[in-house]
Amino acid sequence: MLVDWLTLGLLARSWASRRFRPFGAVLGHFDVEHFVPARWTPSYDNPAMVCMTERDTA
Repeated sequence: MLVDWLTLGLLARSWASRRFRPFGAVLGHFDVEHFVPARWTPSYDNPAMVCMTERDTA
């Protein structure tokens, strides 16, 4: 956000030029060719998951 603010939004972002596929309204930009589940990480931590105990996972 800071970069976008400083450059007044003139910096081209990779996702800005991508087109949705027919199922894009549901899945967004995820596709089989580029999505690797093992490398995916969330943008921010979910407090419920951070604070969970072993009993919660059971």
